[in-house]
Amino acid sequence: MRQLVTYECPRLNVPAIVTLAALLLGTFVAAMPASAAETPKQNAEVVNINEATADQIAQLPRVGPALAKRILEFRKANGKFKRADDLILVRGIGEKTFRMLEPFVVIQGKTTLARKLRTRDLPSRTSEEKAAGEGSTTTRGDVARGQRPAAKQ
Repeated sequence: MRQLVTYECPRLNVPAIVTLAALLLGTFVAAMPASAAETPKQNAEVVNINEATADQIAQLPRVGPALAKRILEFRKANGKFKRADDLILVRGIGEKTFRMLEPFVVIQGKTTLARKLRTRDLPSRTSEEKAAGEGSTTTRGDVARGQRPAAKQ
């Protein structure tokens, strides 16, 4: 019969091991796409925001020439978008607008959108999506001005 040998190390640095494991896991996760919106969609009309021109970006719903220009200026100033949801950092694109744009935005691959998409062309939201989006009327501007969201009752 084999006897189990145990070893006790009085100087085992558990926090360092946990930190190392988190770094390794973080490196692995960072190499993966953060969301399905960031990988090229098959057989879909999409715009690669890292390569598209202002005219191509303006084909997106609720994006006109001025907003397309701001997206290009942001890309020029900050480099390529690392994630599709980095669009929220562009002035004029909030969470609601991004949710509308998300199915049509990629950060790699070809731009295949060849026509202007209108809001009426978009699929309607399900009741669950509508319920999840309701209840918060706080905007980024409110937070920037120091206004806090009202407490839920």
